[in-house]
Amino acid sequence: MTNNLSNLDLVEYDNIQLVRSEYEILMELKKKWNRKLVRVGEITEERTSKIGIKVENNHVIYLGLFCYSEILDTIIAGLTELEGLYIYNPNLREIPSKFKNHIKLRDLIIESKGCSDLTHIFDFFPNIESFSFIGEYLEEISSNINKLGNIKKIIINSRKLKFIPSEIGQLDTLEELCLRGFYCNTLPESIGNLKSLKSLHIYIRPLEYIPESIGNLSYLQNLIIYSKQCKEIPSTIGALKNLKKLKLSLNSIQILSDAIGDLINLEELILSVPSLTKLPDTIGRLSKLTKLEIIDTFHLTQLPETIGSLKNLKYFRLLVWDITSLPDSIANLNNLEYLNLERGDFSQSRKYFVSL
Repeated sequence: MTNNLSNLDLVEYDNIQLVRSEYEILMELKKKWNRKLVRVGEITEERTSKIGIKVENNHVIYLGLFCYSEILDTIIAGLTELEGLYIYNPNLREIPSKFKNHIKLRDLIIESKGCSDLTHIFDFFPNIESFSFIGEYLEEISSNINKLGNIKKIIINSRKLKFIPSEIGQLDTLEELCLRGFYCNTLPESIGNLKSLKSLHIYIRPLEYIPESIGNLSYLQNLIIYSKQCKEIPSTIGALKNLKKLKLSLNSIQILSDAIGDLINLEELILSVPSLTKLPDTIGRLSKLTKLEIIDTFHLTQLPETIGSLKNLKYFRLLVWDITSLPDSIANLNNLEYLNLERGDFSQSRKYFVSL
């Protein structure tokens, strides 16, 4: 059962006692929601989908609040069965200490430009399994992140993020990690210790290099890396034998490692590499590849003949400027269902289109 908190007025309930059911009390609170706290553009479809209440057995197990206010402290503190909590408030600086009694909390999402320290969150909720933070002024992920002994998913998005502690490598249960920032230029080598990691998304504009330890992530299935400064992908990437999807958006790389061809279970490869000058011949060893995109590339002048060895390729999109012809082996892609050639002049290769 889900109900949207469309009207909320808590002025008369500052010292409310949770004697009746949690649900009854929360329904009483649905009277006047102060929309003056909301600026134009803040209410989005994604945020609206998180706002509301979910009740099971007369207990609130999920609560999503837009423009959370401190007058809610006492009420939320009393929701002892809470498993999921979403809070949006641009001015929120920290989670009240009253919340630390929520030992059943498993899913925590916080959106706040005002919060610049996550230390108290990791102290209060060591049992959470999923944590998402979207902010502006968070510069460092605190080292006590290693207290999250049951964590499976972490998303941290902060424009001013500068530092990721080595302790993040101690999260043995972590399966999904997404980091976004504009000022961090390194990743700790310890990231290779995340033995349960299945999905890694790195969106860090000034990131200069990828740790070689990334090759230790033996369970990794999904890898996305975005950087304007990174100039090399380590050859250890070839050790990721379970990788199924690889997306690289890297402005400064000119040549990809031959180790790309060692990704024997790769099914999807997306390359957005403007400075790329050459694709490795080893790309032809990706026998399970079904989707290939090479886009926004300005210096690539030819494709390797080995591309015709991609027998299971079904989707091929090529958005380049300097390629004018395709290799003869392109005619061997018998399972190709979608071919999109953009920007370049491929008039010389029309004969191959009949064969496909």
